[in-house]
Amino acid sequence: MDDISLLLKPILQNSFSKTDILRRLHLIREFLEASFFSGSRESLDSFCRRKNLSPLDSQFLFSLGKNFFQSFSSKNMYKILDRIDKEVKNVPAVIMYLPYIPDENEIYKLGLWFKENLKKDMLIEIKNDREKIGGCALSKEGYYNDYSLHHFISKRKSEILSLLDEYDKNRPAQAKQ
Repeated sequence: MDDISLLLKPILQNSFSKTDILRRLHLIREFLEASFFSGSRESLDSFCRRKNLSPLDSQFLFSLGKNFFQSFSSKNMYKILDRIDKEVKNVPAVIMYLPYIPDENEIYKLGLWFKENLKKDMLIEIKNDREKIGGCALSKEGYYNDYSLHHFISKRKSEILSLLDEYDKNRPAQAKQ
């Protein structure tokens, strides 16, 4: 395992979507730039407050630990961050189609479930598809599975319509008015 893998591991452990990782890599870059180039070494706590970070993003940065940040210097930080960014692009992702865009806490819960039940280094990529009412669809490596209510109703549309027609025919005349 090389140095980049060691640096990438805690990022992957605490990030659940490609969006998370890209945003958090940007935060790491900003913190390092502030630390190395602002003239005064800003503490991580001060940086999180100044940037008004969410509790999850602040917790993420603190979870990396001092050793993580000590791996960087003003001379190597851009090179290392660029290498991490390239490695992130190779991390497998499942595309999840939802009828809404989940907030940060929901993405955290979904990502945690994926890591605990499927694969630890897998990411999710959320896409909005308003037809996925009552469920979601998942896509990975060319395979697409639709688990939405819309999909199951569409598959059985003719059966559902004939059931409704049968019900309408057998209803008492008073109920039809």
